[in-house]
Amino acid sequence: FGESVNSNLDFDADLLEGLGASVTLQANNTIVIDEVINLTTAGASLTLQAGRNIDINASITTNNGSIVIIANDTGAVNSRRTAGDFPGGGVTGNIDISGDLTAGTGNISLTIAAGSGTANDGTVGSITGNAELTNSGSVTLNVVADSGGSATRDISLTGALQVGALTITNADNVTFGAITAINDLTLTR
Repeated sequence: FGESVNSNLDFDADLLEGLGASVTLQANNTIVIDEVINLTTAGASLTLQAGRNIDINASITTNNGSIVIIANDTGAVNSRRTAGDFPGGGVTGNIDISGDLTAGTGNISLTIAAGSGTANDGTVGSITGNAELTNSGSVTLNVVADSGGSATRDISLTGALQVGALTITNADNVTFGAITAINDLTLTR
């Protein structure tokens, strides 16, 4: 969160693939994935942490590494987060997925955090998308309550879920498309 704090950074997904290691990307505002990411190194994971929203517009695949996605992350530098409304979307922390997530035996975790509770915080948003989530590990979907507790915390994934275990925490409304396989299901409110 502390590098290039006043900049927008764009780079080719091939750079991530070429690292041969686990990768963490952090942004004080928004992360947008518009190019396919394929981490071919066995066990290499991908972590995305944004102070606001995360938009996945292309597929992400790992070779049995975890995929961790956190919007409204509490580690973002609050003074570097954009205050006020974003064009077309307000200041809500959202995860929107239109690219498939595939992690082999790795886990997939999608979290909308509560933010840091300060002036430029977003409110808790939703996890939405029309993408497939596929792994033989676990998938965790977590929408944390914001400090005011007023936001509706929805999870709406209309693509197919084919996962080993599914855990859903703190969601108000949950909608799924096709669920092809789940060995274990845990719902917590």
